[in-house]
Parts: sequence; C-alpha cells; structure tokens
Amino acid sequence: MILTCFDPIVPIVANKNNKLIGNQVRFIHLGIEEYNPEINFDIIVSNPPYISKDDLHLKQPELIKEPQVALVSDDEGLQDIRMIVGNDMNLFDLVKITDSAQVFLADLLENQEEPMNIKLEVANPGSAKAETMLSYQPKGEPFPVDTTQGFKSFNLLVGKGSAKFLEDTVIDYDTDKFGGSLTIRSPKSKLPQMSEDSSLEEKVNYILQTDVNPMLASHGGHVDLVEIDENKRVVVQFGGGCQGCQGVDFTMMSMVDNNIREKFPEITSVIDVTDHSYTANAYY
Repeated sequence: MILTCFDPIVPIVANKNNKLIGNQVRFIHLGIEEYNPEINFDIIVSNPPYISKDDLHLKQPELIKEPQVALVSDDEGLQDIRMIVGNDMNLFDLVKITDSAQVFLADLLENQEEPMNIKLEVANPGSAKAETMLSYQPKGEPFPVDTTQGFKSFNLLVGKGSAKFLEDTVIDYDTDKFGGSLTIRSPKSKLPQMSEDSSLEEKVNYILQTDVNPMLASHGGHVDLVEIDENKRVVVQFGGGCQGCQGVDFTMMSMVDNNIREKFPEITSVIDVTDHSYTANAYY
C-alpha cells in the first residue's frame, strides 16, 4: 500500500506510527502529479480537491477559512481526479487506442532492452505547428504527467500540459501489403486557448480549427495556418482529402476565405500555398 501527501509533516508522523503498528504501508511526501506508478492499483482511495475555482459555494462562510489547495482543482474541478484515475476506469475518454494499435505497441515494448512505458505529448500545443508525439519513456525515470492512462498491456503517460489538447485523440494501426502503419489523430491539438489578449494569428487559427476543419473532416481533409504576413495576408495549406482535390477552389472561397474575412475585416486576402499536383489522397 502506498500513500502520498503534499504536506511534508504528514508522511513523517504517519511513518512513525506505521512502524509501531507494523502495517505494510509506505508514506511519501509527494503531490499526485509527481507520482508516476509503474503498476496499476486494485483500489484507489482518495479525497482530492474537486471544486471548480469559479464555484459560488466557495464563498460560503464555512469554506472561506479552508485552504484552497484542499478544495479547488483546475479543469472545472476535475484535474486531480483525472490524474488519479486516468482513463483506466473509463471515466474519461481522453485517448482511444484501438485494439490493433494496443497489440502493435505491446509488441514494441516487449522487444525493448530496458523496461519502457509509452508517453504521449503535444509539442507547440494550441498552434498551427502543434505536433502530437508518441515515444518511449524508460520506467523509473521522472516524466511530468497530466495523467497516466492504463491499458491491458501497458500504461500511457500523458505529458504535462498536453491533456487538454488530446481530447478525442485516436491512435490506430492499419495493416496493408507493406506491413502496417500507426496513425495518430488529434483534432484538438492545434486548438488555441483563447483570451482577450490572443493575437490575430491565434484567433484566425482558432476559426480554422473550430469552424472550418470540422466541415473539411467529412472529406478527410484539413487546412492549417502557415502565417499571417506583414500585409495582413493569411497563408494557408491544405492536406488530406483537400490536397489536389478538384473542388479545392470552391472550398477555399466558400469555407476558408469568406469565413476568415467575414470575422476579421483587417485581413486583406487568403493565399493557398498547397502543392495540389500531389493527388494521392484527393477526395475528388
């Protein structure tokens, strides 16, 4: 049995009492976000903070004097719970790994010389350059996580700061005549976190990811922001089913150009820099 506590005094006192009683319990001075277990637990007993920081109940007299760290958790009160249970109890569908991908990844882990976990993180999250990366993580080496998601043969470590950009992510393995390929689809990895101070580039990227790409997804396509130049020209690049598609001019005008210029009058034009001579994945 392992118990963690962020208060440095509690584990000291608890370990002294534990020696007197003789229980097989180990107390650790550690926050749950720092503890990265290499095993799954049969039972987890916890009393984590679970109240959203905007909850009006926090203004009640009996709660005002309570330490906020014991009450409030980010992500609408769910951050600590997510870190504890991950997806192993099917409470939160953060990342889905298909059966075929689980078998493929488990085989890879078995062939490693050292014990490994698998980690998933997003580089440049919330931007047009966001990239979802899957790699090995040696067991026992520290790796800051948002949550640990348990699967049948391995644990998936979700890197710190990546969880909110990995919702609805699907990892799949498709076989073909050349063997097979592992694919990662993270529809929210490029979704920026908007605020009043967000830049024009962040706002345009947000519109592309939330308004335009969901429509293009039905054709297996997507469009990404490359840059906004000094002349307020938006430069975009199409991919998937939109690259080389015969209907891309209509898509460019009706879905991209009009959508952006309607919401941002300061934009002078929208330019497509896609190489449409490549038509292998074109929808039409």
